[in-house]
Order: sequence, then structure tokens, then C-alpha cells
Amino acid sequence: MAFLTIEEKNEILENITSNVQILGKKYKSRKKTLLFDRVDYNEVDEKIKDGWIRTGRDFKTVAEISKEKKFHKIFEDRIWCLMYDLGFRKLNLNSNLKLKYGKNVEDYQQIDILAVNDEVALIIECKSSEKYTNANYKNYIESLPLKIDGYRKCIGEIIGKRRVKYIFATEKQVIGDADKARLESINAFHMDENAVNYIEDIVKNYKGASIYQFFGILFKGETINLDSIEVPALSGMMGGKKYFMFSIEPGFLLKIGFILHRTRTNEREDPTYQRLLVPSRLRGIQKFLEEKNGFFPNSIIVNFNTKLNKGKLDFQQGSSKGLDSSSRYGILKIPNSYSIAYIIDGQHRLYGYSNTSQMFSSTIPVVAFENLTSDEQLNMFMDINENQKKIKPRLKLTLQEDINWNSENPLSRMKALRSGIINRLSDLIGPFKDTLSIGEDEKEFSPNFIDNALRKSPGILPKNKGNKIINEVGSLYDIQVQIPQKEMERVRIYVSDLLNKTYLYISEEYSDLFENKAYFIRSNRGVFATIYILGSLNRYLTEKKRVDINTSVEERISFMKPYLDKLLIKLSNLSKTNDDPYDILGIQGQRAEKTWSMIFESIIHDEFPDFYSIELKRFEETQDEEIQNEARERIDKIEKWIKETVLGHLYELFGEDYYLDIPSIYKDANDRATDEMAAKRKEGKKIKVTWDEMLFITDYESICTRFWNRDNENENFKRLFQKISINLEEKLQNSKNEYYYEIGVFSNKKGSNWIKSINSLRNTVSHSGTKTYGVDKEELQFIRTISRSIFNQD
Repeated sequence: MAFLTIEEKNEILENITSNVQILGKKYKSRKKTLLFDRVDYNEVDEKIKDGWIRTGRDFKTVAEISKEKKFHKIFEDRIWCLMYDLGFRKLNLNSNLKLKYGKNVEDYQQIDILAVNDEVALIIECKSSEKYTNANYKNYIESLPLKIDGYRKCIGEIIGKRRVKYIFATEKQVIGDADKARLESINAFHMDENAVNYIEDIVKNYKGASIYQFFGILFKGETINLDSIEVPALSGMMGGKKYFMFSIEPGFLLKIGFILHRTRTNEREDPTYQRLLVPSRLRGIQKFLEEKNGFFPNSIIVNFNTKLNKGKLDFQQGSSKGLDSSSRYGILKIPNSYSIAYIIDGQHRLYGYSNTSQMFSSTIPVVAFENLTSDEQLNMFMDINENQKKIKPRLKLTLQEDINWNSENPLSRMKALRSGIINRLSDLIGPFKDTLSIGEDEKEFSPNFIDNALRKSPGILPKNKGNKIINEVGSLYDIQVQIPQKEMERVRIYVSDLLNKTYLYISEEYSDLFENKAYFIRSNRGVFATIYILGSLNRYLTEKKRVDINTSVEERISFMKPYLDKLLIKLSNLSKTNDDPYDILGIQGQRAEKTWSMIFESIIHDEFPDFYSIELKRFEETQDEEIQNEARERIDKIEKWIKETVLGHLYELFGEDYYLDIPSIYKDANDRATDEMAAKRKEGKKIKVTWDEMLFITDYESICTRFWNRDNENENFKRLFQKISINLEEKLQNSKNEYYYEIGVFSNKKGSNWIKSINSLRNTVSHSGTKTYGVDKEELQFIRTISRSIFNQD
């Protein structure tokens, strides 16, 4: 007995079309965020009261008007267009489509989107919110099994046999674990905005081939059909792993293949590591295959993940009689299931065959493994790509969580922990979700700045000393826990929640400041400084016994808020006029990290004098002109002494042509002298610059180490350059209780290391006119001690 009457069928079909011209017009309309209409002039005023505006296009009897679509309509249209982009050419015309699911007259359900092709029919329900919110769909989901069964009958009668999939699409809604489990139990697919963004990315990059990856996501682990794919194959052992070699038509591998892109929609437990395809490279491969009848002799590398599927690889071995090799030949039977073959290497070559005439007329070589662990797949991918195409630093950072989570090296585990915090931060509902770049996601914030902040901030994670990690005041990680991975997981969740909720607070309470991009908060430099401040405040509050390692995220933030508010109020006031009274917006990259963080601390310190970190104190010293002037004067004298002493020793060793014994140093210095004279000449100045005026302090240190063991035959004193040595490992005191180092008695080459330190400080004071540079009192004291050691004076 039919499930639908003829009238019911016709009513449903009236709201579905496969007319490509109509679909094209609908696509253009749905891509727009505005609604358009044309009304009589006497209706315009009434329409304006309802939120419409005139577009300026007036006609003889009607005026064109437009109105912003409601947020839920924009989301629904976005999903409809996504199905069109994926290649579906049988779609619902509008929101009037209703499908019958029961026998009663009222057993009809309005359907947001119906997308059909030759294989599947997708029924999509769209739920969205204007702002991020928690949602509960328990009752709705529990009613779905009966409805989906009815939908399947409807589809079968009006379109024909199809694999039916129900998709629950959500935007800005936090779906609880219980509801997710309910959807999974009825084999429905939850498509949140992470999944939508990702599918849009694969459409953009894979074009017509995107449907294969989409089906892999949608039907992961489901059987395509019960007939296995059978191919002749060789079986062998490599690196202790069993593998198979065979040839297969690309069309078969495309259907069962899956690429583990490092994006937020893929499961956390998967070893997600791949880059998205490069569209231009894909087009080039397709052109190479079609127009030039090209081919690729190198193999596609895959891992068959049969644990997710009912079947497993079945290798039916042929006769091995008389074979000297340990390799075996036979027939390999592959389960015909979605997402069974993870593509480790060769995705461009494979997907280049999509939508070409060679999808089933050519075969491609494959090397296949079965059920490799996540680490094994990841390491294989890294080994292949490290020796071929360089992996982007951002992807490397993202992968640290998978690579080093179980490492025996504590420093490597800290890398993994920081990576895990960043990865989870990008998943949480909040400001970072749509702004933080992860793996293949190209967004506003770079994860490197967050990684640097977590590593350098004084009160979040432990610091390292040599190859060990050490606890510091305020550290949220307890190094005493016996099972490191357990503590890492706790801290991963805690710190990512702390950062996310802090930025949620900023975005809600100081929205104008947060929305001001490339400014003090909404920038990579601002993210670094804000996270640094959180660590500094946490250390301070821990010292004051207000918080400890067991304090909840909410309590910790509540203690920080008074201090953060003073900073945010100040920055908000500046944001209204885009002022830069601290002259730091022009500082870029890592140079900005220290400066921005210290400026933020100084703003809080002005309101809370007791909050005065050792880092801020030292930073203020680096801005003290008296300290910089004294350091500069002393270093100039030290540099002059180094020059006279080193060149004097060279003269003693080699005579007046000593420069011939330092050819590379002489050539570089002479070139610099020539360039300097040429530059001055352009300015209208004629000056003479000699090569020895253009030596760097590092040149003198190089000369010392090069000739350190050279003897002076005319003196009893051996190792002439030992005279310039200073033993930094032992401080002495003079009669005035002033420190100095012994000079000229240290036989080890390390005795010239002090020159490197002086050179570094010289570079610092040379740039002390900017807020990024300057020496502090401790560094000045070192300069004084070196000066006292050389000149035997104060």
C-alpha cells in the first residue's frame, strides 16, 4: 500500500525542482543577505515602517525595496547554497516543503532543506541563534526516529531509492553532550558552524571533488554496499609493518577515501594533520591528466581504518611455491565503506582524477597499511613531508599536541600542553572560535602569539631550567603529579577556559574596545600582552594568598577583574579616539611582546601600586636615560680597549700586514668602509673610512678564539690572546667591597665569552631611543664590573 496519495505526491513535488535555471536564480537570491521586493509607490511608506528601505531603483509604477534577512534565514540560505555548491541539483524551492511522516492528517513536518542527487537524499533542519546560547533539544530529537522513517518512505515514493540522511545544522548554539549522543544514536549528523566552515573550505579548495570528502564526513564508517572491492595485490613487511601494494581505479579510492585535515570539525582523537588542497595545483593536475594524457608513477599512501567498519581487509594469498621472496601475491578484498581509507600522502594526485574521464579508465599505484595508530600515521606524514614540502610552522604548532603528548621529555610535553590549550581554545564557544587560526583555518589571530605568551608569562605554566621544568609561584600546573598526562589534561581544560572566559568578559563588557581590530586588545600583540597580564596577576594574587592551584576559573577571574577593569577602562577610553600615548602601536612582532606587556602592567600599577612585578621594575630601568647614558659611555671605552688590545696582539704576532691573516674579516670590514664612504658621498660629504674603523665587536671575539692557542715566540708568555680573558665564573672583591673579575689568567677559550655579552648590551643601548630597548640596573652593574676589571678603577 502506498504511503502517499497522488495529491500528496504532487504537493511535495511542487516544492522541489531540478530545473538548473530556476536553481541558479534561487542560488543567487539565497547568497544575498538582503531581501528584495518591488511594490506600488502607495505601499512604500507602510513597508518602510516594517523595516524595508528603498534601494534607489525606481520604475514606472513600482519602487524597489530591500530588507536585511533575519539571522535564521541567512543561516538556512547559507546551508541551501552549500548543498548547491556541493553539486546537488534537486533541491527544495522554498520553505513551504512539508514531508509526511505518519498516517494522521496532521503528521506533516516543514522541511528547511531537501538536497538530492543520484545516491543520497539529505533532509536538513536548521537551528540558529543571534548570539551564542545553550540549547536543549531533548524532546525534539526523541521524536525524530518516527519522523525519519516516514521521510524515508516519502523520498522513496516521490524520488526513488536513496540513502537518506538527516542533518541537524546549528549556528551559535551550544548543544549538550546528551543531545549529541541522542543524534548519534539515531544516526543523524550534527553539523555545527565548525563543520559548515570546514565544508565551505573543501568546496572552495576541492571544487567538484568536494562531494567525496563531504560524504566521508557524513557517512563515516557506513557501508556503501556489501560487495567488497577486489584487487590483485602484493603483501610484504616494511619497518615492522605489514603492507599491501596494488593498483586501483581512482574513482573507487575517492569514494572510500578520507583526508584527515587539521581543522576544528574533525574529531580530536584522530591524527588530523593534512593541509587543504591547493586549488591551482588541483587544476594543474587535472589538465595534465586530461590534455596531456599524463600519469604519476609514485604511489598513494593510505591507512585502512577498518576498526570503524564492520568488515576488515581480506588478503587471499596465492601460491608461494618456489618463491625466494618474503613478499606474497594474491587478491585483496577491501570493504566498500565510506572513510575507510585515510590518505596519508598523495591527496593532490588522487583528487586530481575527480571529474575526469580517467576516474575509472586508469589505475593508480597504492601502498596501504591497516589500522596504524594515530602516532604512526602522524610520524609517517611528518617523515614524508619533512623531506619533501616544508610544513608550515602553524601546522607544526597545532600538531605538537599529537606528537609530544606522551613524550618522556618534560619540555616536549609542555609544548604539547600549550598546543592542546590553543587547539581547545579554538573549539570553545567564544571570541577565539571565529578568530584563531588552527591548522588549515586561516583566521585573525596567530596561535604563535598565544604559544609565546603561555611560554613566557610568569604565572600560568612552569618554566624550564635546562631539561627540567620547575614550579614557580602561580603556576597552574603541578609538577608533583605522578601521571603527567592526567595533569596536562586538567591544565589544558583549565587554562583554555580561563583564557576563553576572560575574553568573553572583555567582548561583552568592553565591546567597543574588543571590536576595534588591530588595536590594544584585538590584535596578536594585544592577545600576547593580555595573556601575559593574566599570568602576572595570577602570580601576584597567589603571592597574596588570595588564590591557589585549586581555585576555580570563575573565582580566579573574579579576583582579577578589579585589576583588569582598570586596564580595560583606560584602553577603552583610548579606543574611542584611536590614541597611542605610549607610542607602541608601530612596534611589530616579538619586539612588541615585552613592551606591550609592560605598558599594560604599568597602567594597572598606576592604580594599584602594590602590583609591581620585578619585570616591570626592570623595564622601567631600561627606560631610564641616566642608566642608558652611563652604559653607553662605559661600553664605548670597553670597545676601544678591546680594539686596541686585539689588534695590538695581531701586530705582535704577524707584523704590520696582520690583516692578511684575517682575510674574511678584513674583506667584510673593508666592504663596509667602502659602503660607508659611498653613502656619505651621496650626502655631499667626502670622508676617509678605514677598514679597522668598521670592525664589529664580534669580529674581535672571533679573532681571539681563532688565535687563542697561538704562541708568541718573542716572549715567555704563551697564548698571547689569553691576556684578554676574563673569568666570569668567579667574582672577586676589592678593598672597597666592589666586585671585579680577574683578567688575563683564564686559559679556557670561554675566557672571551664576555665580549659576546658586551656586544649584546652594546646593541641594546644603541637602540635605547625606542621603548623596546634599554639595559636595566643589573645589566649596568655587569658593565661596571667589566669596566672595573679592565681599567682597575671604580
